[in-house]
Amino acid sequence: MRGVLTLGLVFRDFRARLGTSNRKIAAIPQRILAGTVLGALFAMTGCIGVTGSPAKTDPPPGGSPTISVTPSSINFGDETVGSTAAQAMQIANNGNADLTITQVTATGAGFNYTNFTLPTTVAAGQSASLTVDFKPSGAGSASGSLSIASNAVASPLTVSLSGVGQSSNQGNPGISASPSSIGFGSVVVGSTVTTPLTLTNTGTANLTISNLTESESHG
Repeated sequence: MRGVLTLGLVFRDFRARLGTSNRKIAAIPQRILAGTVLGALFAMTGCIGVTGSPAKTDPPPGGSPTISVTPSSINFGDETVGSTAAQAMQIANNGNADLTITQVTATGAGFNYTNFTLPTTVAAGQSASLTVDFKPSGAGSASGSLSIASNAVASPLTVSLSGVGQSSNQGNPGISASPSSIGFGSVVVGSTVTTPLTLTNTGTANLTISNLTESESHG
């Protein structure tokens, strides 16, 4: 549109000059002048098309990371009070951009994580590992969670944790047998007589029976 306005000014200026300098030239047929102007217009339009800035295109969209964990939940089962159970966990990035893990939080009595540095970057198609610990401070069931914050859409990712604390054994075991003696009486040769024997732990700690020995005596 700027080229058309410029041509209009040039055409008027050209006609003005023709009127002041030479009347005969002013008799030039209008069709020639019109053709001249149109030719200049087409030429300028073509130049504008050639020298114009190319259309801008948006850059291709960037990728995005994903996050998944294995296992998706952890049950530590029974664990003695004061001792520690450990479970490895894999954090995978199956997306097409870097996954940045900025925060990991363990909640619930006795649950924690180790062997993991923050922040951690996991490249696309790669994985990282951390260790989840359970150290019960008292007897009974325990539950908690592990929260992983990152730049993935599914953030934070939460993993369920559970376990049972078992009381530690203190004191000494005791043992008693009932009956304390067994008399089989007369038994026919080649036959078998069975009598039950019950062993009881009368102490305050676990009783471990490691061996049973029988002996014979003939009167």
